[in-house]
Amino acid sequence: MPGPTNRSWGTGPISSDGKYTLGTYDASSGIEPGRYTIFILPPGHRVTRRQSRFEEENAKPATENEAAATPKYEVPERFFRPDTSELWVELDKEPNRVDIDLKD
Repeated sequence: MPGPTNRSWGTGPISSDGKYTLGTYDASSGIEPGRYTIFILPPGHRVTRRQSRFEEENAKPATENEAAATPKYEVPERFFRPDTSELWVELDKEPNRVDIDLKD
């Protein structure tokens, strides 16, 4: 999630081996340099922007089959919200590698 001086979001799926690559909605612009809050967005959740604040909404699966197919993450729940994850990174213009420890 971008900090107060940034506008671009960086998002990317996490593979089964824990690797990820971030991208932006507009791939030509890339992720702006600056400070970003890091959090994990599990399936069934989404983040919306309202009045310059970012809020998480819990999106329940539509069917029991979708609920059963939703994977469970062995990650502490505090990492699921930007206001409780306490993780952040300062990105510059060069490619960055960010290793994240998702343990309490």
